Amino acid sequence: MTYGHGVQHPAASWARAALAAQSVTVSNTGSLTAATADLEARWVEVTDGPECGWTSHPELDRAHGTLRSAEEAATYPIAHPGCLRRFIPRPDLNHDPAIEEGQPA
Repeated sequence: MTYGHGVQHPAASWARAALAAQSVTVSNTGSLTAATADLEARWVEVTDGPECGWTSHPELDRAHGTLRSAEEAATYPIAHPGCLRRFIPRPDLNHDPAIEEGQPA
C-alpha cells in the first residue's frame, strides 16, 4: 500500500495497525461502559503516552494525567493508531463541582 506522501507499507502491516487501533478503542469503550454503569463514575483519569494529545497525537492539550468526563472520554477513546490510552474510573469525584475538563489529576 502506498500512502499519499509516497511511503509504502505492506498490507499486512496496515491490517495489524488497524486491528490494534480497533482493539484499544473497543477495550477503552468497554472500560468506560463498566465505569459509568457499574461504578456510576462521571470522571476518569487518563493515562497515555506523555506526548499524546487529547484528540490527536500532535495536539497541545496533553491527555496523560488529566481528568476527563466519561462523556468526553467516550468521544476520544484513542487519539491515533498505536495510542496507549487507558481510563481509570474516578467515582470519588462525582460530586466535586470544581472539576474541569482536562485539568491535572
